[in-house]
Amino acid sequence: ETIYTVNADFIADVASIIFEEATNYHYLDDMPDYCQLVIGTADMEDAYQQFPQCPKSRGINVVGWYSEKHQGWRFATAWGLVFGKRRAVVQFNRLSTLVVASSRLITIVPSTAFFDDFMTVDFELPGNSAQQTLTAMVHATGASLQAKKTMPPLTQRPFLGVYVRLDVMLT
Repeated sequence: ETIYTVNADFIADVASIIFEEATNYHYLDDMPDYCQLVIGTADMEDAYQQFPQCPKSRGINVVGWYSEKHQGWRFATAWGLVFGKRRAVVQFNRLSTLVVASSRLITIVPSTAFFDDFMTVDFELPGNSAQQTLTAMVHATGASLQAKKTMPPLTQRPFLGVYVRLDVMLT
């Protein structure tokens, strides 16, 4: 199974599509300031641990470590996905793909994900509605986002190591 990810070009692609449509319909001449594009980001909390394994798979989902305190090996059943297991990556990415597809197709929110990092593009006017919609989609799957790593939409925001500015768009 192939895992597909995005890069920071997604933001430019969304802005370009919106700019092109606005140009086609002559909206640019009268576009109010509140139509400024903004970017919001969110990150999942303990991402792999949010995905319980089915009961019949738990017997093979055991992790071991050497304990200095007990001077021996300790073992425990992992209830979530185990980081480093090949199938865990594929299983985990199915969730972010589902969330992004749902937010795009059902609610028409321009969003994307890079593994457990989500990003939305929105207008300033709706007051964070794209990010709220994406958060609702994540919660609908039973997963949650880290409040401290959820950044409100702004015109300037880092995403995937790139500092993106939408406050000045070249025409």
